[in-house]
Amino acid sequence: MKIRKNHVWTQEGTVENAFCEQRWPEEELNGLKKAVLLVRYVNLLRHWIVDTAKRKGNDSSATVNDINGIPPFPAMSKWEQLNINNLPRTTQSVSSHYKTIFHLFHEHFQFVQQTLKDDSLDNKKKHLQTIAQF
Repeated sequence: MKIRKNHVWTQEGTVENAFCEQRWPEEELNGLKKAVLLVRYVNLLRHWIVDTAKRKGNDSSATVNDINGIPPFPAMSKWEQLNINNLPRTTQSVSSHYKTIFHLFHEHFQFVQQTLKDDSLDNKKKHLQTIAQF
């Protein structure tokens, strides 16, 4: 097998090199950017709900912070999901830490939405703004 810039030559013939630079259509990149944005949005909300219920809403104990950013929400067993489902559902207020996080994420969300030119994200952007002002 020989490897050259854009192709791999094998006994079966020439194959495009999967490790060389590829050009993706803009629509696919936009779809990927939107998917990442929405996953981060959901992870932020899930962490906020759990942190608030566990009274971990301040700077030092919050899951979402300057060091961790918005970490992926962990995969859970059925038992763990039941425990999460039994957390209190009401929130009297949003901690100052999470208000700052929601405000910053709202700005990021708005920037990505404008980049994508996607008005379908307006509803989620309004939710972020509402929570940041709660």
